[in-house]
Amino acid sequence: MRWAIAIPTMFAVTFVQVAVLDQALLGGQVRLDLPLYLVVAVGLSSRSSSAALAGFVLGVIVDLFQFGPFGIHAMIYCVAGWVLAESRERVLQEGVGFSVMQGTLATLAVTGLTWLLGSVFGQRPLALNQGPWRVLVNLAMIGLLGGMAVGPMTRLANMMSVGFSAGREKHPVRI
Repeated sequence: MRWAIAIPTMFAVTFVQVAVLDQALLGGQVRLDLPLYLVVAVGLSSRSSSAALAGFVLGVIVDLFQFGPFGIHAMIYCVAGWVLAESRERVLQEGVGFSVMQGTLATLAVTGLTWLLGSVFGQRPLALNQGPWRVLVNLAMIGLLGGMAVGPMTRLANMMSVGFSAGREKHPVRI
């Protein structure tokens, strides 16, 4: 990671989230979550150790601004970054269609994990306060937005990383 670029970018993404996007829900129900999209993009475009560390740092920054148990986002984003980076090496495919699908599934997985761990600490997401059909519609919208956001956020994640893009080193070591 190029931390001189990554940390200000993480703060900027979190600030935009808190100052603008947390104040206006899409369709009055669905929350755009830029830090979540960034951790998914970092996980899908970085080495596992870098993705885990970047996820942890981003999670701590989010925890500074979000209400809830301190460290919950740091833990979730760290694990999510690592798991996504590891699964990219083993399972995930390259290409726009696959990228959208992978972003959708990753966003849904991290959202589900956040909701699950939040409920352990007595928090209930706004989406779960509605009927079961509304929850499914909200999840579909969250997944769709995550799939669409993975492209632009991956470009941002690539700017934050050094010599590593889409699973390949730009400057391979010669032996």
